[in-house]
Amino acid sequence: MKIITCYFLIFSVVYANAQNLVVNPSFEEGAICDGTTERIDTVNSWSRIAGNPSYINTNCPLSKESKSFIQGMKLPPASQGNVLSIQKMDIATECQQGRLVTALEAGKQYVIKMNVRLPIQFCQQPIQEVGVVLSASPLAYSLDRRAIDVPALALQNNKQSLITKQYEWEEISALYVANGGEQFIAIGNFSTTNTGLFENRTKKECTYIFIDAVSVSEFKEQTLTSYSPNMTLKKNQRLLLAEVSFEEGSDVLKKSSFGILKALAKTLLENPKLKVEISSHTDNSLDAMESLTFSTARAKAIVNYLEGQDVLSSQLKGLGRGNKDAITLNNSAKGRKKNERIEIKFIEL
Repeated sequence: MKIITCYFLIFSVVYANAQNLVVNPSFEEGAICDGTTERIDTVNSWSRIAGNPSYINTNCPLSKESKSFIQGMKLPPASQGNVLSIQKMDIATECQQGRLVTALEAGKQYVIKMNVRLPIQFCQQPIQEVGVVLSASPLAYSLDRRAIDVPALALQNNKQSLITKQYEWEEISALYVANGGEQFIAIGNFSTTNTGLFENRTKKECTYIFIDAVSVSEFKEQTLTSYSPNMTLKKNQRLLLAEVSFEEGSDVLKKSSFGILKALAKTLLENPKLKVEISSHTDNSLDAMESLTFSTARAKAIVNYLEGQDVLSSQLKGLGRGNKDAITLNNSAKGRKKNERIEIKFIEL
C-alpha cells in the first residue's frame, strides 16, 4: 500500500448537484397574494397550453373561486418554498409550460423530474405517469382539452407503478436524450401517456395532481473507484466498498463482506495514523428520515466490526448519508442497487 498526501479535495460532478435549467421551478417568483387570480400564467416564466392550470401560494388566502374546491381536496404544503401548481390530468386535460435558462445540447442526457402528489378527498384517481414535452419553440394554447397529440416523455416513480400518494410528495423522473435546441418544457396528459387509462371513467372518477420542484438537469452518472488493500491511498478520495453487503432490509453484514473488511482493518492496524470515514448510502425507496436512520445503522455496523478487529475507535468515523447522495437515477432496480452502497475515504493519512 502506498500513501500519497494531497492537500486538496477531489470533486466529481453528480447529476443531483447539476444546475436546474428550469426558470422558476417551484412557481415562487411572481406568485401574488391578493386573491385575484391563481392562474399559472401569472407567475414568472410559466404559461397555459390547455385549460386553466393554477398555482397556489400556501401562505395566502385563497380566492373565492378556488376556496371551496381546493379546501375540499385538502391543500398540502409545498414540497419546496410556499407555492405549488395544480392541474387536471384526464381526458379533459390541463397543460402548462415553462421555460429553460438555456437550450439543451444535442446528444446530451438530461434528468427530467418533479415532485407530485394526489388530493386527499376527491379527484384523486391514480395515474400511470405525467407527460412532458421538451421543445425548441413553445406549444400553442389550445381550447381543445383532450390529450394533446404529440409524442411525450413519461415521468414515473422509482417503482414505475401507479402514482397514488396523497399524504406525501413523491418524485417522478425520466432520462431524456436531447435533440438540441429545446428551451421549453410542457407538462400534461399527452396522447402517448396514460394510454387508455381514462376511457371507462365516470365524471366523478377524475384526477387532479399537485406539482412542485420541476427540474431539468444534465445527467452525468458518477463512477467510483473500488477500494483494494494494495492501492495507493489519497486523502479524501471517495472509494467504493463493493464487496460489502447486508442481509435484505437490515443492518446485519453478510459473511461475504468480512474479507474486504478484514483487509481494511489490517491496513488501519499497520498504519495507526490513518483515519477513515465510512459512509452508508441508500436508494430512495424510504423517506428521507427513514433512509438516514437506516444508513446510520449500517455505517455503525461496519464501525463495530472493525473495532472487533482491534482497530482503534479514534481511527473510525461512521456516517449515515441516507438517500441524498445518489450517483445514478433511482428509476430502475439496477440504479437503486448502485445507489445503495458503502463508501470510504481516508480523512487522515
